[in-house]
Amino acid sequence: MGDDAARLRLGQGFKVYQSAFYQYVVIPMNKVGTITDNLSVRVLSAIATTGTAVTDGTSDSIDGSLVDERTRNIVFQFNPPIYLTANTQYYWSLERSGTASASNYWRVAEDTGANYGDGVAYDYSTAGSYVATSPASDFCFAVFRQADRWIPFKQKRSGLDGWEYRRVGSDQIWLPYLPRDMAPVRIRGLAPLAETAATLAAETVAVPIRPEWVEAFAVNYLLGGRSGRQSVDNYHQGARTWAEKILMGPKPLRMLPPNSIRVYA
Repeated sequence: MGDDAARLRLGQGFKVYQSAFYQYVVIPMNKVGTITDNLSVRVLSAIATTGTAVTDGTSDSIDGSLVDERTRNIVFQFNPPIYLTANTQYYWSLERSGTASASNYWRVAEDTGANYGDGVAYDYSTAGSYVATSPASDFCFAVFRQADRWIPFKQKRSGLDGWEYRRVGSDQIWLPYLPRDMAPVRIRGLAPLAETAATLAAETVAVPIRPEWVEAFAVNYLLGGRSGRQSVDNYHQGARTWAEKILMGPKPLRMLPPNSIRVYA
């Protein structure tokens, strides 16, 4: 791997059998010569041309010189983990950061019997695309989950199958059921939830009176018989009296809804 432009990358098709977050791809390999560049793995949704990496689908780089001259399992970590869907065709691509070298490269364990049923091995051709090895074979590898208790939340449609977004002073995510204590929650796929300076200014300056106060005053005004009179309407006095009562009361609190989790940008 990496000894020629046609093998600057190596690929392998694979599937997982449970939808979950996956954090490690392990490939048995060894090195030849003196290595001065790095290795990384990308998980691709398609193997055509250069390949399209899935979300969070690029591993942390490792120092290629640390690979042993004897074949060892080399662990590539994805941080954050990648979410893979069950029975979906994926591909991993092992790549070096430097140029090809005929004397400094790696060797990857290969099953020439092509016994793996959910994908085949690929070389990276000089034309800039992945080509299945001929005869067909498989590279040896393993994929490991990040944890056993990740729960993928969907946008709430009905019942208890997802989450809702609610603005309550600061951004909140309302969960119909709570995860276990200390369980991490990740937001994926959309722009991060955050209040900008503009929204905060609109909340505290541009809208200084809460709408429910205005509504309550209108109801109080009508029920108090202050409309439709022949005499001069004492509107300003009624408004002042009502406002004084409100201001003397406890300041309303903006409570968080049940089962909400505060999200800090």
